[in-house]
Amino acid sequence: MTADTIVHLDPPYPVRLRSTFPEVWDALREDHPDRRLFVVADRKVLHHQPQALVGLTVAERKAVVEIDGGERIKNLRHLDALVGRALQARVDRRSLVVALGGGTVGDLVGYFAASYMRGVDWCPVATTVISLADSAVGGKTGVNGHGLKNLIGAFHQPVGVYGALEALDTLGRRHRSGGLAEVVKCAVIADAELFEMLEERAELLLPGAGELWGEVLMRAVKVKRDVVQEDPLEQGRREILNFGHTLGHALEATVRPRLHHGEAVALGMIGALRISQQRGLAPAGTTTRVVDLLGRLGLPRAIPSLDPETALVTVGYDKKVWDRKVRMVLTEGIGSATVGHTIEWSELSQALQSLRS
Repeated sequence: MTADTIVHLDPPYPVRLRSTFPEVWDALREDHPDRRLFVVADRKVLHHQPQALVGLTVAERKAVVEIDGGERIKNLRHLDALVGRALQARVDRRSLVVALGGGTVGDLVGYFAASYMRGVDWCPVATTVISLADSAVGGKTGVNGHGLKNLIGAFHQPVGVYGALEALDTLGRRHRSGGLAEVVKCAVIADAELFEMLEERAELLLPGAGELWGEVLMRAVKVKRDVVQEDPLEQGRREILNFGHTLGHALEATVRPRLHHGEAVALGMIGALRISQQRGLAPAGTTTRVVDLLGRLGLPRAIPSLDPETALVTVGYDKKVWDRKVRMVLTEGIGSATVGHTIEWSELSQALQSLRS
């Protein structure tokens, strides 16, 4: 499969989906010839996909830096370790930093690229649903700090985004489902036709239908592309991409056993949908329709272990809280989202309580 689009920022950059890793490296080489690569790879990707480095030179393969994926790597200690490895490899401002892995690897490596020598070029080679559908596009990079998600970070647009669909073959069902939460988010906020496609073909996605995955992911990418082009630094419309994330981040930080990011976002969307309906913004039945789809995609629709009070306290530290006023993205129905809504703490508490059953 070959699918491409362009993110029209200054400068513009391509998003290219390919079937295999060798095709990805060929596309990257065509876009960036004669660049010295500094590849930072999730070692699980290399273990499960030994062909992931096919297309690199022997010298480049030997120089690949392997790291673990997951939220635990997103901290200043791992950032400093990466700086040390870059110095050993003599990475300079003409180098191209490549993040091979999922969203957490992209967040860390992207922030490294944003800060190393005050900024070097970088691009993700995304290997998960969630990174292909969401985090790889748009230039948000960062690490966690003091128990808060993405507290430290920067906007640093990549010079390209690349994805190998074959990487999805080795993902577990839970990871596929979690990534689809971000696809559903894109559909809810801006693409009613994508939502209908997901409703019609939900059961085909989890087993892994390659062409369908490519079609669905590119639709999600184009939603994010359009929003990022309009608002690259999240000063207005880009906030719609946070639909489900205000409550989702709090759930991700507090629920034990831990939720995957996509699972937390799915639950956060349900909470936001219920507030939207209670306020009379979204038509009756909107929440039920989304909840049904999330369930068919293998995502949680409730979390009995949730401690609403603890989660509510965590919401207070969200970046979108100003002067103790919580601002949330709400929806007026499938295919739309609006920003700037001030939510009462009682509404948030009620929404969190509703997620327990």
